[in-house]
Amino acid sequence: ERCFGFFRRGLRLDEGLRPLDRGGQAAQQQDPLAGGVLLAEHLAPAQPGSVVRSINDAVNYQFGFDITSSWGYQLLLRSSLGLGGLALLVLMLMSTVVVVGPREQGLRLRSGAIVSDAVHDSGPFVKWPWPVESAEVFDVTLVRDLAATPIPVEEPLYYDWREPPKLTELHVPPYITQPSSLGSVDTTQGDDFALVVPDVRLSWRVKQDELLNWLTFVADERQPRQSYTQQQLALELIAQAEMTRLFAQMQLDEVLSTERNALGAMLKDRIQTRLDAVDAGIELVAVEVPEMRPPEDVAMRFESLPVAMQQREQWVSMARRDEVSKFTSVVGDVHLVDDVLSAIKVVDDAQDHLVDVRRDKGENAPETVQAREAVQHASDAVVALLQQGGGQAWQAIADAQRDFWVNLMQQRAERSRVQRQEASWVAAPNLYRQRKIMQVYARMLPGLRKYIVGLDSDRLNVNIELREHASPNTVFSDMVSAPSEGAEESN
Repeated sequence: ERCFGFFRRGLRLDEGLRPLDRGGQAAQQQDPLAGGVLLAEHLAPAQPGSVVRSINDAVNYQFGFDITSSWGYQLLLRSSLGLGGLALLVLMLMSTVVVVGPREQGLRLRSGAIVSDAVHDSGPFVKWPWPVESAEVFDVTLVRDLAATPIPVEEPLYYDWREPPKLTELHVPPYITQPSSLGSVDTTQGDDFALVVPDVRLSWRVKQDELLNWLTFVADERQPRQSYTQQQLALELIAQAEMTRLFAQMQLDEVLSTERNALGAMLKDRIQTRLDAVDAGIELVAVEVPEMRPPEDVAMRFESLPVAMQQREQWVSMARRDEVSKFTSVVGDVHLVDDVLSAIKVVDDAQDHLVDVRRDKGENAPETVQAREAVQHASDAVVALLQQGGGQAWQAIADAQRDFWVNLMQQRAERSRVQRQEASWVAAPNLYRQRKIMQVYARMLPGLRKYIVGLDSDRLNVNIELREHASPNTVFSDMVSAPSEGAEESN
């Protein structure tokens, strides 16, 4: 009765909202539900048929025409149970087929547990219908990011060691490194160490064909009051452990300057090796180190460090340039420098061995002869390399060989000339000697006159007047003027 009361009030409200005709009266239209409601008010307790009729009238009222009399509606009423069962069967059959995307992999689950170790790649696969079995699909190509160290709250435009950015955590633990190689610090004692504060960020994804290892590595769940899941915390701890091992083996200037660009690749190899050892099923895509700085309280002391490193690199590069230039000019080919230096080292070792053998065995011992041959063989190898390069060293060797043969030929020519004059010496030694003396005088004193006297020197008395041929205006008598007459009278 209450339901019919609601229907009656609704019909009265509907009559009040009907549009008016031209005469100001409410427009009359046939209300199929009104007759059923008024009839139901005078009936005894509701019958099942009356309820169905009321529902039919309500449906007709909503559609605005008598839809319950159509054959489609009657078929729907008669086959509702069968159609509902068919729909339920279709839904269950549809739940047996799972389609895996091209970037995904799927697993079958029964009561939350993995049914088998088979991982289904992209494409459809069949399982038992829900709720017997369910399926879980994972995007194995999704690249995830993880900060292994505290990161800035806001990314700065540039990094300043004196004013580091505000980080996500208040306490930032530094990492230990070996002291710098610059200066006079002895790094072999192990008593000194340095501290650095890195910013390391990881990019990773599920490793190919290792989805099960990734799922069983560590539970990907987040505990209360934690910003990271258990799996992310495990990966962070592994990364921090490898960072500690790596930085402890490197020197401060290597971490801050010389090996700065290679730190990401070095950390990636170490962390990936550790993850593979524990079957984590994780593949590192990249390891980035956007900042590496000393602690804030000592950052001011490092201002001169880059300048000193740049100066050292400049001097080293200049020395290497001079080394390459000199070796290239000496050897001739820069690719033969190492071979020539190694060959010279062999010669030095062979000579040292020859000295030792000569001292112990003697000059004519067989061991000494063999050592001497080894020295000669090593020297020939060096000469062959220098000849191949064609540099200054080979030019010096070639000039020495040329001078050797030129001097040898000159000596041979002199020997032949002397041998040809042997007969003259035997026939008249004094005449030969005087003739050679005259030749020496003629060669050494070409501008002087030579006199030959055919007398005995004891019987010879020679008077020679030596005069110098003065140049014009240099004769002393011409330069001195005669005394004047007044001067003679006064005298």
